[in-house]
Amino acid sequence: MRKSTASINRYGWIRILSVAFILIFCCQNKIMASSYGIPFASGEKLTFQLSWGFIPAGEAVLEVMPIKTIDGIQSYHFVLTARSNPFVDVFYKVRDRIDAYVDLNMTRSLLYKKEQHEGSTKRDVVVNFNWDNHTAQYFNFNKMEKTIAIIPGSFDPLSVFFYSRLLDLKVDEMVTSPVTDGKKCIIGKAKIVKKEKISLASGIY
Repeated sequence: MRKSTASINRYGWIRILSVAFILIFCCQNKIMASSYGIPFASGEKLTFQLSWGFIPAGEAVLEVMPIKTIDGIQSYHFVLTARSNPFVDVFYKVRDRIDAYVDLNMTRSLLYKKEQHEGSTKRDVVVNFNWDNHTAQYFNFNKMEKTIAIIPGSFDPLSVFFYSRLLDLKVDEMVTSPVTDGKKCIIGKAKIVKKEKISLASGIY
């Protein structure tokens, strides 16, 4: 299990995944692939100590869960949770959880769920992917709010992070992938700026 730190703000999920991406990119050559050649496996866990400036704010955990079956298809199950500590709970309580399911070949998302409780904001989102007609349906508290067309090979915002770990990342390279949250579908882009060493309790990578 790796531990790192990240600040929490209105872009909390993006910040957490960005730190996780940097951590994995720096440690990639030390991560053991599974027997299928995938650079992650059930049981992997990254823990982040969240802060609000210099104030400890809570904890976020990024995990690879056991294989699940979604609509008859075996899938990877990724989970990202964030929880504020008792001090922050008094004025801005955070209890978030994202579940993402992807086919074992890591070619597309199958199901995306987001339970969000941040202050007064509450959402219970489910995005169903219909690959027969290339659409995604967005539900919030069991009410369908939107149906959109999606690009072949689209990933949800969490699983695209794990997809990026399959790539042979190189400095100055631009990587792209279609991404959807159920409300819109875009071509996500990321540029690898540099490699650097980071210091963790477990060592320097």
